[in-house]
Amino acid sequence: MSEVIDPGAHWEITRANNAGQKPNSHGGTLDKWYVGLKNLDGRKDCDDAYWQRKAPSEVSIGDKVYGKLEKGEFGFRFYLEKEPDGGGSFEAQTGSAGGSNAKGNWQPESERDPERAARILRQHSQEMAIRFAALVGPEHLDLTRIFEFADQFDQDVIQAGQAVNSTQGPPPAQAGASSSQSASPGSSSPPADEAEFFSKLLQDAAMDAAAANELGKFMSAKFSIEQKQKAQRELGETQAQGDCIGRLRAAYEQSTSKVLPVTTDDTDIPF
Repeated sequence: MSEVIDPGAHWEITRANNAGQKPNSHGGTLDKWYVGLKNLDGRKDCDDAYWQRKAPSEVSIGDKVYGKLEKGEFGFRFYLEKEPDGGGSFEAQTGSAGGSNAKGNWQPESERDPERAARILRQHSQEMAIRFAALVGPEHLDLTRIFEFADQFDQDVIQAGQAVNSTQGPPPAQAGASSSQSASPGSSSPPADEAEFFSKLLQDAAMDAAAANELGKFMSAKFSIEQKQKAQRELGETQAQGDCIGRLRAAYEQSTSKVLPVTTDDTDIPF
């Protein structure tokens, strides 16, 4: 259930990362943006909010917008709204809903400006790689490893786009990609690092090592990207850890019809 954090305010975009596109249930395509928002009305800022916009869309640092901010189960989400005084919406002020991009005359950004689209994708992948490496641990923070993570996030976004556009089943293999390349985060065959990452988070939250290892593999293989992000966030919050582990355990047992293993140790524990 969503909680309204700010029912309506003026904001300035302080960060804008395009995370690709998704199908619109009402037709067409939606652009997915992750933005930083500075509250221009003197209230609390938001460093990371998810914003869906009808494609094609442009969001840039310094843009001024009006809308509300909600906090749901997957984090903060921004909704564009018209100002109460009739001041109009972001589209009306920037003209991005008309002009050369008017309906019936638009091109996907990957065709209209492929170089910019590639830069946006790479920027997003690099940021996600740095976040992931930081969460896994300092031993994964060398530059070569971060670039490998970025490549995996690139691959995941590209495959997602191909899956949407393809009418002939699974997307083809990427040109030049090695068959031994690690699968991207969120795919059906995730890299071992991701399972280890979740296992470490679970053990840090006081879960038994054997159960954490098994549950980490399950989360890495079965969870969607959104579910993984939600689990990462809740396992990192002390107050939310207990409830999160309970729901993860229930999800595992319901999906596999198995009970999570527990480390067997007959050693006497002094007390």
